[in-house]
Amino acid sequence: MKSLFSFFFLISTAIADLCQYCGCDFSTESVTCSDKDFLLRTVSLLPSISQLVLHRIPLPHAPHFLYHTNLRILKINDCGLEGLSAHSILPLPNLEVISFANNKLTTLPATLFRRQDDLKVIDVSYNKISDLSGIEWILGENVLLDALDLGHNPIEMSTRSTKLPPVRQLLMSMTNIERINGTSIIFKATDRCKVDGCRVLPFPRTESLTYFDVADNGAVIEASALQALLNATHLNFANSKLPAEFFDWLETAAVIHLNLSNAQITVPNEEWRWCGPRLETLDISNIHLRRLRLNRGCVLRKIFAKENQLEMAFLDTPTLEAVYLDKNLFSDWPMLPMGTSLDRLETFSISSNLLTTLPPGALTHFPILQHLDLSRNQLSKVDFDAFPTLGMQLISIDLSYNQLSVLPHPVLPSILFFDVSSNNINEMSPFLFAGMPLLQHLKLSNNPLIFRNCSEKCWLDHLDILTNLVDLDLSNCQLNRTLDLSKQMSLKSVILRGNQLTAIDGRHFPSSLSMLDAGENLIHYVKNLTSHSNLRELRLDGNPLICDCSLFEIRSQLFNQTKINDPQSYYCFSSSWQYPLLPYLSTLKPCILNSASSLLPTIATAFLITLCIIFLIVVSILGGQRACSSISHNYKRLAAELPVRL
Repeated sequence: MKSLFSFFFLISTAIADLCQYCGCDFSTESVTCSDKDFLLRTVSLLPSISQLVLHRIPLPHAPHFLYHTNLRILKINDCGLEGLSAHSILPLPNLEVISFANNKLTTLPATLFRRQDDLKVIDVSYNKISDLSGIEWILGENVLLDALDLGHNPIEMSTRSTKLPPVRQLLMSMTNIERINGTSIIFKATDRCKVDGCRVLPFPRTESLTYFDVADNGAVIEASALQALLNATHLNFANSKLPAEFFDWLETAAVIHLNLSNAQITVPNEEWRWCGPRLETLDISNIHLRRLRLNRGCVLRKIFAKENQLEMAFLDTPTLEAVYLDKNLFSDWPMLPMGTSLDRLETFSISSNLLTTLPPGALTHFPILQHLDLSRNQLSKVDFDAFPTLGMQLISIDLSYNQLSVLPHPVLPSILFFDVSSNNINEMSPFLFAGMPLLQHLKLSNNPLIFRNCSEKCWLDHLDILTNLVDLDLSNCQLNRTLDLSKQMSLKSVILRGNQLTAIDGRHFPSSLSMLDAGENLIHYVKNLTSHSNLRELRLDGNPLICDCSLFEIRSQLFNQTKINDPQSYYCFSSSWQYPLLPYLSTLKPCILNSASSLLPTIATAFLITLCIIFLIVVSILGGQRACSSISHNYKRLAAELPVRL
């Protein structure tokens, strides 16, 4: 019994010591160590721990693990791990996920994984493995891996006798692959190996392979390789070279998610019109397309067609949920065929194009659209009828970096994010925000004319309608008037950088404020911020502050600024001299009133107390006299002695 108690005491002490340097989360049964100065040699864990993450701690060799049957996930990442022994993880027999990513491993012991009967994932990406022929993937009996990640290793050598373990997902991005055919993966020739025989890897069993990633190798994908991958559901051929037979293969392939971004492929007539029978996600970014045609027979849900030269898009696929057409050459709004409505579309992004107007009815056929990105176009007009009057479910709209001068005021009851920064806005309706009751993030920066018509009445006076506003950006708007945001009780972040403000008064901001950026203004004084206990970040760089004791109340916030050491960013003036702000703050004392003025409150208090005492005395005297006058008196002769004869 005594020995059993000692055992549990040692285990408890070990985990207590480990938790001094590591994050121990017993609710998720995980331990995470990331202290670069932590020297770890032996690992002892409580029985309940199921996940251990060692990140960026010095571990040239694997630590010694005490026997533990409950650990399921082991990650040793970015620790400088150079070598493993066959017994490194033997005390951990029930591992399901093993990650040695981002280390300095050059090989793996043959029997490292032999005892791991529950193993599902092996990740050795971002290491220095160059020779696969020296690695024998000996796994437990009947083990079929869910994933093997060899990505970002400088692989140079392999032989026909090399065999990868049976796996469902094989990731080999950036591994120096030259070409792939139906039977082999051939790596690029190097000085160590110039002939095919020493740089060929037999293709893994395709009957179990569902995910194949060879992105960013520039590899030639031969037609026979496509046939071998006919049943794969996830294929990443980004930056690969595809054969002309690819389009016929796609018509019958089982692929569900396909990435062809930056691929070299000759598309007939520069028009994409192919969809596989099961294809749901397609990335055809930067493959030099001019036209996109998605017919009704497609089952696509997401399409990425960025960085092409697209001028026309024909979208007749009602299953679409997200469309990304950024960085193309659209000058006209992509209209839908007559009678088509994209009833499932939630995200539509067409930023960085040549659009000049948002025409009437542009969004009518997107009834559940939630995210719309029109940024970085040449929009000068948004038609009032572009938005349907009812039924819009938009959550975010990005109209930044356009040429808008006037904004419409559609009814957007669900909008949370509204960005019209970097435009030429000179007029805003005071009723704009009435249709945005849930708005939380408002970006109006870089609109230098936005306050031009605010001499008497201003749209800013109606900002208190936005009771849910959390984030307000009015930077670089030539603002020179006082803002009263004290009623915005949800407001946490305000950016006023690059304006013409001369003072900051805390009474104009709510107590919920946590970040205020008023840099690069004309501010001399900052006052009344002591009551803002939630204010964590205050930026005042580039302002001509006056060297005054009033800066003492914001000293703690200024000390947290990264540029506080830069005298070109933070400085203050006294008379005609400019001083670095940090040394001044370091010796600054709180403001002390002069002796005459400091006695005034005391004298006033004493005077009031004296008046009160006199008043009480007078009241008591008068009250006593009144009481005496009200008492009735009965006069009687005093008793006297009988006369005595002398």
